[in-house]
Amino acid sequence: MKRIRVRVFLGPLSLVIDNWHENWIKGKSNDPYPYGYNYGQDQDVEIEYINNSWISKVVRSRKLQLILCYLMLPFQLFKCDVVWTHYDKDALLIGFLKKIPFIRRFMPKQISCFVWLADNSKHYGYMKIKIVTWLLTAVDRIVVHSPTEIPIFLNKFRCKSNQVKFVRFGINPESYNSGKKREISDINNPFM
Repeated sequence: MKRIRVRVFLGPLSLVIDNWHENWIKGKSNDPYPYGYNYGQDQDVEIEYINNSWISKVVRSRKLQLILCYLMLPFQLFKCDVVWTHYDKDALLIGFLKKIPFIRRFMPKQISCFVWLADNSKHYGYMKIKIVTWLLTAVDRIVVHSPTEIPIFLNKFRCKSNQVKFVRFGINPESYNSGKKREISDINNPFM
């Protein structure tokens, strides 16, 4: 069986992945990478965070760093089976890339957490709902963290029921604190 290659894209956080990992090595953070997606790795699944830290070492302008980060994204996704995003805007951008005919055939499957879209959508106008609905058709698996969000994705955004998956939200909040590293109490059930 072929090993599945998953790339995690965290938008602007991809510019500081090296710093995050170095802090973990130095004992200043509890998780080696943000949000703990790396805990899903096993003999069948290889998980790698998209790392654009080199951009911030070469380019000083924050705006230019972000532009380059997003311009490089399609090229970083061509050689993976799955892309996993955490931020709604990143997921919708990849959904847009998957709508472009020439690029579509090179794009991986997409699993995306939608943490804020259901809440923010109550302020969306008709046209924005239509655009988001169209972009969501390209997302293979939509992960939501509350069962109350499922009807919003099914009814408001017209997603298919097998497209939306409820997963309990559990990150390690201690990983965001600086200072002495603390042990995770139950390593058999790591946060993801």
